[in-house]
Formats: sequence, C-alpha cells, structure tokens
Amino acid sequence: MTKIDVFDLIGTPYKFGGTSRLGGLDCRSLAWTAAARIPLVGLSSPEDAEQTTYDDVAAGRSRWRCIGDEVTSAKKIGHLVLVGGDGCPDAGVLMLVNEKERLFITTTKQRGHAFLVPARAVRDVLGVYEWEGSE
Repeated sequence: MTKIDVFDLIGTPYKFGGTSRLGGLDCRSLAWTAAARIPLVGLSSPEDAEQTTYDDVAAGRSRWRCIGDEVTSAKKIGHLVLVGGDGCPDAGVLMLVNEKERLFITTTKQRGHAFLVPARAVRDVLGVYEWEGSE
C-alpha cells in the first residue's frame, strides 16, 4: 500500500477537540480517522486511539513508537509526525497518506479545514512515530 484515499476528508472543518467529520475534527482526530483506513495492527478505528493524546505519543506513553526526528523518517503510510507550533504552519499531528508523493494530511485552526501538506513544507518536527506492530 503506497497511499490511502483521504480525498473525502479534505475540507473537513477544523474544531479543537472535535471527533466527527460533520461537526469538525482537530489534527489528532483527523489522524485517527485516516489511520482507521489503514490495516494497522491493533488500530481498527479512531475510537481505539481516542484516549491517546499528542503528549502521550511524544512522551512514549502509547503504542506509537518513535522512529526518528526528521520528516524523512516518515516512509510508510500511517506514520505520524508531531510538529511544534510553527510547523506547517501550526499543526500538531500530521499523517503520511501518500508515500510516492510524500503527502501528509492535517488540519489547523489557522486554515480552518483539513488539507494535504507536502513533506518539503513540514517544519519543526518533534518526532516521527509508527504504530507498534505495523512493520
């Protein structure tokens, strides 16, 4: 699998803490929604990861394990990239959804909706993570 279909997620409204496509999603819920479309071991729906926060992933308190600290470490569909406040432009969580074109999906309050980001535009990477057992 080199890409997943997230076309229907593009344009989904941004809502901090949001958990539904109709009501809006934040970057974390958007990533979990995209992840539910990938056959990741142990993660079959956004609800499986709903209690996992940005801080949990960054601190190693989840089944997401750190595999690098540069965007180039994200090589497989479903890899998460955590970025600081100035990254892309202010997203917290991005998910690789197209390996060949190196595209990530995210959403931000500034943009107001979900969008695709090319890897070359990702800045301030704090870490790259993959779901435990997805190798």
